[in-house]
Amino acid sequence: MDLDGTVLFLLVTILNLHHNSECANILAIFPLADRSDNYLYQRLLKGLADQGHLITSISAHEFDLGLRNGSVRDVILSGFADKSDRQLKELNYEALQTEGQFHYQDYYLKNILEIYNKTLWHGNVRKFIINNKKKFDVIIIDYYWSDSLLVFSKIFKCPVIAFSNYGLIDPYTNSIAGNPLPPSYVRHPFLNIVNSYSTLSFLERTYNFINYLSGSIFNSIYLIPRHNELIRTAYKKRFKNNPPDVTTLQAKISLVLLNSHPSIRQATPLVPNAMEIAGFHIDPPEQLPEDLQDFLDGAKSGAVYFSLGLNVRTRNIPDWKKQVFMNVFKKLNLRVLWKYDGEKLIDSSPKVMLRRWVPQRDVLGHPNIKLFINNGGYNSLLEIAHFGVPSLMIPIFPENHKNALQAQDNGYALTLPYNSKNFSEEVLYALAKELLENPRYREAARTQSQLFRDRPIEPLREAIYWIEYVIRTNGAIHLRVLGSTLPFYKFYMLDVILCLISTFTVSLMSVYVCAKRLCRRKIELKIKQN
Repeated sequence: MDLDGTVLFLLVTILNLHHNSECANILAIFPLADRSDNYLYQRLLKGLADQGHLITSISAHEFDLGLRNGSVRDVILSGFADKSDRQLKELNYEALQTEGQFHYQDYYLKNILEIYNKTLWHGNVRKFIINNKKKFDVIIIDYYWSDSLLVFSKIFKCPVIAFSNYGLIDPYTNSIAGNPLPPSYVRHPFLNIVNSYSTLSFLERTYNFINYLSGSIFNSIYLIPRHNELIRTAYKKRFKNNPPDVTTLQAKISLVLLNSHPSIRQATPLVPNAMEIAGFHIDPPEQLPEDLQDFLDGAKSGAVYFSLGLNVRTRNIPDWKKQVFMNVFKKLNLRVLWKYDGEKLIDSSPKVMLRRWVPQRDVLGHPNIKLFINNGGYNSLLEIAHFGVPSLMIPIFPENHKNALQAQDNGYALTLPYNSKNFSEEVLYALAKELLENPRYREAARTQSQLFRDRPIEPLREAIYWIEYVIRTNGAIHLRVLGSTLPFYKFYMLDVILCLISTFTVSLMSVYVCAKRLCRRKIELKIKQN
């Protein structure tokens, strides 16, 4: 080895040693078993591990992404994924309501609290806490009304970062960051209106305010006490019957990572420790499997990709509805790739390829894809925004409707709800033809893609930077705003407004009473004089 080569080798070795000396121990807690959400979690952890960090993951699924560096140790919440899969297999899509206004509360009451309680009590978690000898530098928690999980920051005495898969559309996540959501113009998720960029009418603002206020009351009188009870019951011995209060733990959240972006939702204020990183899970398209590559390359007139997401089982869709889709695909002068896990349709077509699994991001990046038919899942919404593909959305679950409405408002999508009374072969075909033949949808999708991608730094690199920043600054206390500790009525100064109105009213009444008495005295005096 010559001198230059030796110097280069020593320099690389020193840099690697320096890098490894700065690696951090990170604990990630993602107990929800949704498979599409778990890909997001794992992609974030892979990015951190590839930087050389050591990850411990408490999750319903094993980590299965390849690593270039670092390591990921699994603490599996056994049984969580199996139960979720059983529930999805038994789900009747035909019985789901088109609009689920209180879906989130109902789902929370029935399932979410049970999941978090089982996480705190899970044998693998208990064993991990007892046997763990590491000092963690930071904890990342999936923040979907999961306040009881914040207790791990107290157990391991380290900063905590909240990751929100739904980003700024979740008012609860905004409240723990202290992010202002003025009801005068920031729409509550329950407020579904045709044009989400228009100003709100008086009635809409009233409904908006009531939703925010009722949500805050619900959090204060139900959610927080229940989470406190979960912590007290699970870890009363560890904390000697003096467990930390959830509101105290919330105030110590160092950073909130939001899986959202201003180009796909209404513009909303952001506090210093709230960072939007939507699209961090999207890598550049890779070479497709050979049969898929040949099928799409050969689609000279273009191709349609049809997928209702990871949580929808094709076998649960009635045969007549599956045949409606197939009949529409036959009419289109395009090849169709259908993510399909049911029994093969008898009446099929050589233009339609059925595949049990499809690498969605790689397919959407193929230049021949002209239309994406999907159920309006949030991950799909982000991938549509990234790749700029016009979309026909067929929302199934209650949360899908808001995503579909947002994409339609942005001009690159049309919507036909799965349980719509208008669902038919004719309507489905007309909507697909409109999206394929009217250039304004393709142009709107292209504009959306440009807005979504135009950033000073890639979203995954930004997420990693801020996580490492929290570690370097031992919690980034200087980024936290005091608003995160205030209840709704104080945050929006409702107590002050009420006090001022009361004072003004009392003063006005006092003046009125005094004036009335003075007039009465004058009248009595005048009567006496006469």
